Amino acid sequence: MLYVESIDGLNVEPIINISDDFSIQQSIDGSFIINFTTFKSENNIGYEYLKNECDVVIDEYVFTIKNCSEDKYSKTVTGLSKFFNNSKKRINGIFSGSHSLINHLNFILSGSGWVYEVDQDIYNQVNYIDNFGDGNIIELLQKVIDAHDVEYVILKGNNLRVSKRIGNDEDFQLRYKYNVNDVVSNVDTSSLYTFIRGTGADGLTTSYTSPNAATFGILEDSPISDERFTSTSSLNDYIKNKLNDTP
Repeated sequence: MLYVESIDGLNVEPIINISDDFSIQQSIDGSFIINFTTFKSENNIGYEYLKNECDVVIDEYVFTIKNCSEDKYSKTVTGLSKFFNNSKKRINGIFSGSHSLINHLNFILSGSGWVYEVDQDIYNQVNYIDNFGDGNIIELLQKVIDAHDVEYVILKGNNLRVSKRIGNDEDFQLRYKYNVNDVVSNVDTSSLYTFIRGTGADGLTTSYTSPNAATFGILEDSPISDERFTSTSSLNDYIKNKLNDTP
């Protein structure tokens, strides 16, 4: 059964009347995508709550909807594993030098809410990463994966597995079958952010939180550094204008 959780977390309802275009894929580079179309009806209660940035759950896997195309009769959505919401959470610190794989993972994933298991044969392998840190969790994880020459897969219930090689039997197959000729609304929130930091001249720092954070939560964009700014107000106005905080 497929369930949808409203953005405010107050409603959880099943999604029914799903087209045969339903597809789900996970690949060994970590990507995990769901696509499906569902049709409006009186007994399809979850239809109302299916929109960008809501979560859908299937078999303990959670996806956040990033694109929703809607007409009078149906919605066609694309979601990414909720794990990739970590692309909008930053690690503001440096852990440079030679470290074990597990210590690299601990640095970026501790406190993320995700549990990770690492195969014993690679658990303590050591590699060097220069200037490691000051980035979002997903890009830092990719640096770890590349440096240690390993792969990862997203498991049920906010769990990751890291192995030297992920077996093919853990992959899902992807099928695309879109029919959106009558779409009247196509909303994408994959580039939506609600928080940003800025630095200017002489150690000037500021940050801006969008009012939309009340709806979507804190989604942190890459910081902006510009030595031209010498006042907090002007720097704050600048980073505010640079932030894409609306779908």
